[in-house]
Amino acid sequence: MGQLYLPPTRQQRERGAADQSRFSQNISESPFPLSAAVEAHYFTAEATSVVETVRNTRAGILRKSIKKLRRRIEAWHEDLAKAEKYKNYDRYGELIKANLGTIRKGQTGVTVVDYFDEELPNLTIPLDQAKTPQGNMDDYFRKHRKHLVAERELRPRIAEGQKELETLRQEMTAIEEGTWQPPGKPHLTPVRPLPRTGKRKDLQEQRQGPFRRFTSSDGLAIYVGRNARENDELTFGLAKSDDLWLHARGTPGSHVVVRLEKGSDPPPETIRDAATLALLYSDLKKSGKGDVIYTRRKWVKKAKGQAPGAVIVTQEKSLHVSLEKKRLDALKARSAHE
Repeated sequence: MGQLYLPPTRQQRERGAADQSRFSQNISESPFPLSAAVEAHYFTAEATSVVETVRNTRAGILRKSIKKLRRRIEAWHEDLAKAEKYKNYDRYGELIKANLGTIRKGQTGVTVVDYFDEELPNLTIPLDQAKTPQGNMDDYFRKHRKHLVAERELRPRIAEGQKELETLRQEMTAIEEGTWQPPGKPHLTPVRPLPRTGKRKDLQEQRQGPFRRFTSSDGLAIYVGRNARENDELTFGLAKSDDLWLHARGTPGSHVVVRLEKGSDPPPETIRDAATLALLYSDLKKSGKGDVIYTRRKWVKKAKGQAPGAVIVTQEKSLHVSLEKKRLDALKARSAHE
């Protein structure tokens, strides 16, 4: 009792041909050779399954990446072709500049001597009749600069994109031919159960992240959305009708929800804690102060036809808050980031 288990010493019998086929692993030292063989078999099978899953996942990512990169390179080529039309526009601008005194607003074109050509031929340059001669000249110079920028910026991007595309295609070919290997050795990660508190409600809320999570000075849970999608999920998924809802007034920012028991009122310090977080995670953060509106969740409706996170609020109250360092430090100390 209480001592480390040691298997009884026994003399290993010699294995026959049937045993050798069953125990292909080198497990002669195991006190339970059959169990060791089963474990070794399924460990290998599981590792193979993980590699296959990783391979299929990588193949899906590569297909999407190749398709997206090809479209991007095609768009760059199209932009370069458009800018190519402006290659000689500096020449037109210079010729208009040399003849500004002879051009009048309202002309649709002007014929000038092309002194850039050794034979000095006549050249007709189209004009925008709504623009002044100076405006036409500036327009030609501006479009020529667009050509120069496209040449300088797009050609290196196209070359780099083609190189990246070739690398992705080579990796895809390796997967299709069965020679691809994951960059790191795949391993199995055990699924850890959520910490149990004995309350089904707590387990339910833990599964419904991932929001920023804080605890108010009164011990109430505060949830903060990280983006427009999470704002939508928080307000119309997690929050209940009697929960407190907050948002910085008149500016983009996070939705904030305080979990309340049905029929209870939020304590003043909890309201101020939640309002501070609404201000912190909004565009008013830089100013360090501003107004925050708050109401019950049941008075917040989704705005039809608008982007995720857009809402219509009624029966709201307003609170002016500042970002107090002491309060922020206390909230961050009690935060529970998922």
